[in-house]
Amino acid sequence: MTKDLITDTDQPPQEESLTQMSKNLARVAIPIIVGQIFSMFVEMLNLVFAGHLGDPVFVAAAGLGNMYANVTCLLVIYGLNSAIATLVSQAYGSGNLRKAGIYLNKGRIAILLFFIPIFGLMFLCETFLLALRMDPETARQAQVYTYGLVVALFFQAQFDATRQYLNALQKSQVITNIMIFSSFFHCGVLYIMVIKLEMGIIGASVGTIITYFLNTIIVTVYCKLNEDLKESFFFPTLECFENLWEYFSMGLPSSAMISLEWWSFEIQAILASYISVVAVGSMVILINTLTVLAMIPFGAQIAAAVFVGKSMGEGNAKKGQTYTKLIVIYTFLICILCSVCLVYFNETIARIFTNNDQLLAMTIENYKYIAIFLIVHGIGMSVGGGLRGIGKQSVATWLIFAGFFLFGHPVSVLLGFYFDLGMKGLIFGFCIGSFAMGFFYLINLVFLTDWQARAIAIRKKMRDDLHDQKLMVNNPDLKANLLH
Repeated sequence: MTKDLITDTDQPPQEESLTQMSKNLARVAIPIIVGQIFSMFVEMLNLVFAGHLGDPVFVAAAGLGNMYANVTCLLVIYGLNSAIATLVSQAYGSGNLRKAGIYLNKGRIAILLFFIPIFGLMFLCETFLLALRMDPETARQAQVYTYGLVVALFFQAQFDATRQYLNALQKSQVITNIMIFSSFFHCGVLYIMVIKLEMGIIGASVGTIITYFLNTIIVTVYCKLNEDLKESFFFPTLECFENLWEYFSMGLPSSAMISLEWWSFEIQAILASYISVVAVGSMVILINTLTVLAMIPFGAQIAAAVFVGKSMGEGNAKKGQTYTKLIVIYTFLICILCSVCLVYFNETIARIFTNNDQLLAMTIENYKYIAIFLIVHGIGMSVGGGLRGIGKQSVATWLIFAGFFLFGHPVSVLLGFYFDLGMKGLIFGFCIGSFAMGFFYLINLVFLTDWQARAIAIRKKMRDDLHDQKLMVNNPDLKANLLH
């Protein structure tokens, strides 16, 4: 019976022109990139308002609190949720919308389970900072800040799960609109909490709770009321708890993949601290600049995962390969443009962060090397989107580890300290690590991946579940539409 259903409803893969595929990418990738950039504004606004409290301790506390939360929580959650984009896009491409909803709910359940240890880790912020010999008052204020932040990040994790789901269904614009709105809303909330009510740094974390909670409510209501999503957006049922390891087998490598990559940025700042105080200050500015610009290839990576995953769900390997090539080419061109602008406006950009002459000189001098890194890393990240789309997150994790931790960081230490090249040596080593990562990605995709066999396996897996899932649905209209 199941076999007959699949045979009758399977359609041959539909070919699209390069122009149409480019339009598809732009329609999804641009909102994702804009949304990723605006998603950083909440943390930045917390730092800005902490700076108006009149004591540098609060600025340091907010910055360190954000760093601790990112390393122990946010990167892990974002990585775990990124599996939703891959799995939902594959289910969507196969026409199995019920399965797309199941994957979303499995992601939500995974987040709940992961937040048990994460909740405990967030209460160790002060202990961690004191172990690094940070100022005791700064460590205490950072702990106060993270008390509220842990609640906020729970809501952000739920919002991000829905964001990945909507991205996979190519409905990215609504997420962008919410992120833009929440940036302005958060500014108003912080003004009331921190300035008017004089709640101090705890006001920043309470304001973050309010903003992230509102984001979660808005996106949930949108999905619930949207007719296009009625087949795939539903609250968890018993079937969502079945075979959770299927989700974790992709979610855990996804989490490691993103965490290892972004932790490498933090390691560069730690290495710079062994050069001088000015060097670490300059590296922080360079990394912050790079983080904003890296949202472009990061958004492109998500878009690649969405379209490659959908193509594989359709059983169309050739289409998935073409999408990968297009996203790499467009990302390369955009990163070149951004790098040229970074070099040309280097002093203007540096002055946004500091007016200290020593910091300015070192930062401006090294922006040209960061520009090179952006191009190299942009290519690597976009190629990584292809690996995510076909579900090879486990492989990608090992390749990232090999690129940065076996090549990049050791070369950074060698050039920066043994050959006494300082900051330039650190960044060159970072570039080598990124190049190695991208090269390994490319070798795996081109020579070690049977795209056609993988596409057939993914489509068969998604389609085989349809008949059983129809039997579990009570709504006759929904049941009729599950297979199309």
